[in-house]
Amino acid sequence: MRIAYTCQHICIHGGLERIIVEKANAMAQAGHDVCLIVNNPPGQKPAYDIDSAVRLYDIALPVPKSLLGSVQFKAKQSLKIHRILRQFHPDIVVVVPTWLTLSMLFAPGRLVMESHSSRDYMFSSESRQSYKRLKVALAERRAACVVTLTQTATAQWPGAKKIASIPNFTDIKPLGDYDADSRRIIAAGRISPEKGFDLLTDAWSVIVQKHPDWHLDIYGDCPSGSNAMQCLLNRLSKDDIRQNAHYKGVCSDMAQAYASHSIYALSSRYEGFGLVLLEAMACGLPCISFDCPDGPREIITDGRDGLLVPYRGHTDAERSAAFAEALCRMIEDCDMRRSMSNEAMSKARNFSRDRIMNQWLLLFKELTEK
Repeated sequence: MRIAYTCQHICIHGGLERIIVEKANAMAQAGHDVCLIVNNPPGQKPAYDIDSAVRLYDIALPVPKSLLGSVQFKAKQSLKIHRILRQFHPDIVVVVPTWLTLSMLFAPGRLVMESHSSRDYMFSSESRQSYKRLKVALAERRAACVVTLTQTATAQWPGAKKIASIPNFTDIKPLGDYDADSRRIIAAGRISPEKGFDLLTDAWSVIVQKHPDWHLDIYGDCPSGSNAMQCLLNRLSKDDIRQNAHYKGVCSDMAQAYASHSIYALSSRYEGFGLVLLEAMACGLPCISFDCPDGPREIITDGRDGLLVPYRGHTDAERSAAFAEALCRMIEDCDMRRSMSNEAMSKARNFSRDRIMNQWLLLFKELTEK
């Protein structure tokens, strides 16, 4: 089978970028002919290892700043993608709503659109929302199948010819036994407003008063041109938390990072799935997460393998206070951490690479046999 994956860029560390690369690698390793089409800024290298069997097509067009330049850029980009797809002649073309061109929408083969975020929040912080939503609506109707990461999100695509729900996977392995005695909490993700690090640092202001011997470590990358990183660093430099909260940068070996922590904290305002939760759970960390739309509640069983913190219908101040309460509860109960660690590792095994990629393969076979 010939499968073309597309992703706007893979030069930054992010859940979407990582899982697209891992899916392409998995299909290539299973013997399929796979290509990956991206548009990294000129000179930027992939943030993740790409299997040698995957054909990487990096358009490498610089993003313009003027309106005229933007029009010319989109035309050149679409033409280049059209030529690649015509040459590759795929059976399946996998696209994501955040990067759609006309050449993708009318590509040869079966179009599969996989949504990695709640449709309600898609493009919520971007310009030209109406234009982007129009392209997504067109893709919804053109696609042979729309695939969501959660069952909840399937209801957001009423115009799809076919809808399926396939979660992300993780094949990360723990480096050793869970260390329940570690007094370090880890958070990881793209440094951007939707990840809610402001809510987490507000909650941490409460924690340091009650548990000054505990530390919070935040890992992540920041999109180019964003001021979110400076906002985070300003918060971490506040007098009440600067000794106990740390920005650790980008980590190329998250298994190593998880090994030195005993709790994972996810403070996102919304998550298409929450791949970092799976990774942390696979490494034995009990997780605390907001019960935000849409992913966490389909991963965490509240009170069994982690804690879900009320989010919907609350103010940010109430959310931070509730998150601090959940953190204190887990910090103060080592036996609960150990029990949840065992349950978390068991849960993560349901999201193995082989199991999830087999679901993708069955879907692709069904679509190409029609």
